[in-house]
Amino acid sequence: MEPTIKRFYGTLQVELERAKEDLKGVEESIKKIIGRDPNESPSIRPSLKRTVSVVETTFNRTIPAELEFNNRVRHFNSSRKDAKIARVEEERPSIKRRLGDPKTVFSRLSGPPRSSRKEEREGGDEDFGISKPAVPSQVTVTPREVPSRQQVLAAQGTDETSKARNRRMFGALLGTLQKFRQEETMLKGREEKRAQVEKKLEENAKREKEELKRERQELFQNRKRRQADIRNIELKM
Repeated sequence: MEPTIKRFYGTLQVELERAKEDLKGVEESIKKIIGRDPNESPSIRPSLKRTVSVVETTFNRTIPAELEFNNRVRHFNSSRKDAKIARVEEERPSIKRRLGDPKTVFSRLSGPPRSSRKEEREGGDEDFGISKPAVPSQVTVTPREVPSRQQVLAAQGTDETSKARNRRMFGALLGTLQKFRQEETMLKGREEKRAQVEKKLEENAKREKEELKRERQELFQNRKRRQADIRNIELKM
């Protein structure tokens, strides 16, 4: 009986060692994927800690500065308001002087002052009493200049030269335009090729990410199975 028990115990011991080795291999594979030992509790990475500290420092610096800026803005707005009120108060007397005495109902009904009526009457008398001399109109006819034959030929020669120059400029512009179109077509083809390459790279990266995720899930499931096998063997022992 005892040899049988020893043999069974030895078999369990061998299975336990094999299960532990398998578990160790699975954990090593998981460590390569996630970058840490799966038995260790996940902690904040140093880069994340540094980012959090930088954010806290920036927040602590920004709040006092923002409060000081708001106080300065309020003080500036109040100063502008006071200055505007003072300027309006100073301009009121000048406005009153410019407008003159306020008109009442009686002043509007009585009409303009007598002095103005007298001046208008005197001015009217002067206009009616004095006759102004008439200015005779003169029309001057300018003789039309007729260009000579030499001037006409010279102008035609200049026109032909201008036309030839314009044709050359148009040809040069047309050639430049065609060159730009060719370059644009080449650039468009390059952009399309680059877009296709980038699309393929994105698809490959997405595929690799999905495969890595699936492999990670399979490894963690395999780890759970190995741990369950080890617990069962230990219970049998």
